[in-house]
Amino acid sequence: MRLLPAAEFGTDIPDDDGEVERVGHEVQSGRSVAGALREMLKRQEFKCDRPDYGGDHGWEFLCRSRGRDLWVSVIAGSEAGYYLTVRNMPWTPFLFWKNPPPAFDHVLTQLDEAMKSDGRFHEIRWGQAANIFSRSFESAPTPLG
Repeated sequence: MRLLPAAEFGTDIPDDDGEVERVGHEVQSGRSVAGALREMLKRQEFKCDRPDYGGDHGWEFLCRSRGRDLWVSVIAGSEAGYYLTVRNMPWTPFLFWKNPPPAFDHVLTQLDEAMKSDGRFHEIRWGQAANIFSRSFESAPTPLG
């Protein structure tokens, strides 16, 4: 099994360009999209920070669930509309936990299913984060390749 923790997708969520202003900086759209993805992860029992503007990294937020940390980034500008990267950042060994955190592949699969069942997301393609901005982005219909 090959895990694909990055996606390119389109969305019908209204653009929020005009809602966010920072003096002296151009701000990418995507805050509303990041907020929708955050809500999907919260339904998976993650506690998530509010999306924060990360400059060239788009809108970012951290989610936690029983020792599993995810760093999520939403960036405007793909052919379909947006890029998504989900980084697995475990901070605690869970070998002896009574209630271990969800497996990373399970988290990605549930996020994919939530995006596909939400009528606002479309053209979802999963791939490797290292290749997401290149023409060599090899994609698959699910994060499990």
